[in-house]
Amino acid sequence: MPRKMQEKAPPPLPKDPQPMMIIHELSHIMRKAMTEKSRELFGTEVSRDIMRELARKDGVTQLDLVKITHYAAPSISVSLQKLEECGYVHREPDTVDRRAVRVFITEKGRAADREMFHAIKEFDRTTMIGISEETRALLIKTLLTMRENVLPKGENETEHS
Repeated sequence: MPRKMQEKAPPPLPKDPQPMMIIHELSHIMRKAMTEKSRELFGTEVSRDIMRELARKDGVTQLDLVKITHYAAPSISVSLQKLEECGYVHREPDTVDRRAVRVFITEKGRAADREMFHAIKEFDRTTMIGISEETRALLIKTLLTMRENVLPKGENETEHS
């Protein structure tokens, strides 16, 4: 099921790296680490996305998952079958519309989702080693400002404003 990604060091940064270059590299490193963890837990990206959505809103229909994740219905169906075989989800006919099938996350699925969440938190903790709370706060403020600078007008209203 999971496949091991080949470890390869990122290319060295130039002598005067631009902030977005570093952000891009950190994002790439995190995505790679989280992809490996999700493959270890769930097998495929489709399964990972299904589990993420079910952790947010349990009991959605298979059709809802197709709409939310933008994967083809057969991909969702195959992934759900594998997740069900692993004991992460179970499916039940809808009590009102017998044509619809609702998908529920199991306790085993919730445990796997928590494990994924802890892996993300651990990655975040690792990236912040040696960085003071004051510097961390400034970093977050700076990143949020950068985010606002590139969002279209009207979409840059954030809770921190």
